Amino acid sequence: LFHVPEANVLVIQAAVMQRELDFLLCQAAIVCECVICWLFLILLKFFADRITQFVQSKYLHILRWERFCTHGRAVGQFYPLYQE
Repeated sequence: LFHVPEANVLVIQAAVMQRELDFLLCQAAIVCECVICWLFLILLKFFADRITQFVQSKYLHILRWERFCTHGRAVGQFYPLYQE
């Protein structure tokens, strides 16, 4: 008798391509989540540093303004003497 091997399993190429596409999309979603997370942390660090700089700058401006006001009063007190 003749021995006939079993037929190969029918592979539908569209199904294989769909599985590969789903896998790649899943991988892309994971990478996208990581990128978004890192981007958020980088932006958070940047703005935290900028806020610190802004607060320090504002404090220095307030000190300068107080010093100006103090000297301004002194100049105002002695101004009549300079007019004479």
